[in-house]
Amino acid sequence: MARDFYSVLGLSRSATTDEIKKSFRKLASKLHPDKNPGNKSAESQFKEVNRAYEVLSDPKKRSLYDEFGEDALREGFDAERMRRYKSWTSQQGAGGGGFTEATAADYWSWVADKALSTDTAWNAAATVTLTDAATIAVDMATFFNAAVTLGGNRTLANAINGKNGQTGVIKIAQDGTGSRTLAYDSFWKFAGGTAPVLTTAANAVDLLFYQVVSSSFVFATLIKDVK
Repeated sequence: MARDFYSVLGLSRSATTDEIKKSFRKLASKLHPDKNPGNKSAESQFKEVNRAYEVLSDPKKRSLYDEFGEDALREGFDAERMRRYKSWTSQQGAGGGGFTEATAADYWSWVADKALSTDTAWNAAATVTLTDAATIAVDMATFFNAAVTLGGNRTLANAINGKNGQTGVIKIAQDGTGSRTLAYDSFWKFAGGTAPVLTTAANAVDLLFYQVVSSSFVFATLIKDVK
């Protein structure tokens, strides 16, 4: 584990700029390789002292180091994002519960400020059965992937509660009779503007892959006769 930069220079966190400079000069002179030829320990300490001084002598770097530690000095570190994260975790912990883990339903419906585990993510990807009806309701706050077996000629209703970027697949199966048709409400969009025609054989399965572009635009493409 890296040593605290203040400790490296033998200083307290309230040290002034002049105190930092004075301590650095004293230690750098004492540990300089020219005064310690072949002394690997002194060489390592000399490098530590230089690194500590590089940070603590720079007001911006020192401020970030004081707030976040050495992680703040890494390339790409986002201080504002880390502050928001720390604030959120602090709020979560204030009630004694720490992180609140999201359920699959939370994930589907985009409940804010909950932690998503890999278990929940994969559970949320499980296929949910849609209710077969003359107009098949599509509430995207209840699934990512779904399935329905058509018992007659149907219409796929406009999707509600879709999140921009949400993707998934709807498995569409013919019943044992077959020859069922599926129309699509206006939010469903297809390449060329033409809705696809289902495979009509009894028990046939087609897969409707979708991506939500906006609340009134769901792009979809049909893979037919999947066996």
